[in-house]
Amino acid sequence: MAAAMMQRTYCVLRSFRSPGKALLFRSKTKSARKKAQTIESPKDFVYFLHNHVVPLHSFEEAIEKLKVYSIEENKEPEQTVTMCMKCQGLNKEIPSFRGTLMLPKPFGVTKKVLVFAEGDEAMAAKDAGAEIVGGEELFSQVENSELEFDHCLASLDMADKIKHLQKVLREKMPHTRRGSVTDDLATAIQTFKHTRVYKTDKYGYVNTAIGMVSSL
Repeated sequence: MAAAMMQRTYCVLRSFRSPGKALLFRSKTKSARKKAQTIESPKDFVYFLHNHVVPLHSFEEAIEKLKVYSIEENKEPEQTVTMCMKCQGLNKEIPSFRGTLMLPKPFGVTKKVLVFAEGDEAMAAKDAGAEIVGGEELFSQVENSELEFDHCLASLDMADKIKHLQKVLREKMPHTRRGSVTDDLATAIQTFKHTRVYKTDKYGYVNTAIGMVSSL
């Protein structure tokens, strides 16, 4: 009877001092010992954001923390800092809007600028560093998408002549409100060559790069 009881398989759950661990084992038979296993707490932890307060920092504090994280994680020093914002009070789909921003410390690739100008203004645009400068002779190339450029500017006397290019240029269409139609092309060219473009999606979010970790 005793031998039969010794052969009977049983299961015991024993707690250890270390929390979250327990030993599951059966009778002392050889086959049972092979099946013994240690049940441990999960290696990873899952947290729900609604149970935790997200820390808030000022802009200066956030930049300093990014610099510290960059050093601790041994990442490359030239990392881009991107700002993500949401327009307040916009809880529905809205038409997207865009604009340009001149940063105090420009970075990245210099933009390629096309300028619609003629005569002395065309010469001034070339001297200011515009990559593509011309008048009506450029219209067909623009319409056929033969030219590559990031920004498009125009002198005041060319503003009316390029109106038919609206559907082709779309967001690049020169406009006085954006400062891309002006009588001071030299200043505008330098501004747009180093400017950053920002725009919103239909839900009011703006994501744009504002600088490098090492330079902020």
